[in-house]
Amino acid sequence: FSSKSSKNNEDLETKGICTAAKRIFFIHGNALSPKTFNPFTHIFMCDIGFPPETLKKLGETFNRSASPYLICCHNQKLMIEKYKYNVELMEQFKISLSGSGENHTIYIYKRDLSKYNQTGSLGKLDGSLRIEEVDPFWAKAVELARLGGNDDMGSSLMAHVENEYLTFTGSERRTRSSSAKKKLEF
Repeated sequence: FSSKSSKNNEDLETKGICTAAKRIFFIHGNALSPKTFNPFTHIFMCDIGFPPETLKKLGETFNRSASPYLICCHNQKLMIEKYKYNVELMEQFKISLSGSGENHTIYIYKRDLSKYNQTGSLGKLDGSLRIEEVDPFWAKAVELARLGGNDDMGSSLMAHVENEYLTFTGSERRTRSSSAKKKLEF
């Protein structure tokens, strides 16, 4: 969102778009790094092609989390029986990806509460954890998102996410021309 046009920003704010944008973030990192998915209420995994070991480790992370919902592309035989996610199927439906035209089934699971207390999970199931209860992997971005990005347009949150990306990748943001030059270097 551009901060140059105050009229545009007022229109966006009226529609709730700026508020939402300041409370949503992406983290570039290793999904196997966090110990839990706390404080997130909904975990979405576009998990087609994930190796079995990754699905198993993500299941262990999910089971330690307070997250009540999981949305993914694998059926209950795999998710519950093979990878031991503590969930039960709520709904499944067919989707078609607009870019590739691929067809898949999406499965929506809810946490199996009969197994919740057995897993040693911490926190509440509604995402309202105190910042001290948030997994350190997510904590700074969650704190900034809860504060609305710390300013009118969420620039503090954006700066944090960009810094984390640069730290994780160990490089500056690449441009098409620098990527092309890099490929030509021997």
